[in-house]
Amino acid sequence: MKKHLFLIGVLWLSLSIHAQEPDLNTFDFWVGHWEATWKNENGKVEKAENKIDRILDGKVIQEHFQDASNGYFGRSFSVYNTATSEWNQAYVDTNGIYFHFIGSIENGDPVFKTLPLKKDGKIIVFKMV
Repeated sequence: MKKHLFLIGVLWLSLSIHAQEPDLNTFDFWVGHWEATWKNENGKVEKAENKIDRILDGKVIQEHFQDASNGYFGRSFSVYNTATSEWNQAYVDTNGIYFHFIGSIENGDPVFKTLPLKKDGKIIVFKMV
């Protein structure tokens, strides 16, 4: 009897996790090859390349960011975390920086934000739109 109850519990948990999966296409707009531009602190326009693709049976979004002119490179992996029911992104770069972003929809737009960090007495949240 205990084996049957355990099996029913595992099946129910598995079905409930799969029933709660979001639209896994939420971040499909991002997939592709991009040219990123921005103004640095001196007002100079900087350019970089960003290649985004899906890996691991399409469940993980992989980012390859490169600003070759400045020697800056970054990588990220984004995935819908079924254990927490939220999108997560791990970002690392050539400066030895690591960010853990949590994805959500704000005003109809997908965004990634860090949890609040305290630095120099200030609360900081990094956000990518």
